Amino acid sequence: MSVDLKAKTLISLFTGAGGLDIGLAKAGFDVRLCVEVDCDARGTILRNHPRWPIACLLYTSPSPRDS
Repeated sequence: MSVDLKAKTLISLFTGAGGLDIGLAKAGFDVRLCVEVDCDARGTILRNHPRWPIACLLYTSPSPRDS
């Protein structure tokens, strides 16, 4: 298996509705994953870009009691 070191791929964090990713896709980037926690934004991405993989990852910082 060969790897194309010139391939432009991206993982989008805090994707929102995907505006930046649309521009990057038009510039030749391959959107490999979108990460967004907002349900409405995820719905927009799914409707407008059904081929883009999407994930919802939540991070919570430990409370002072957990330290």
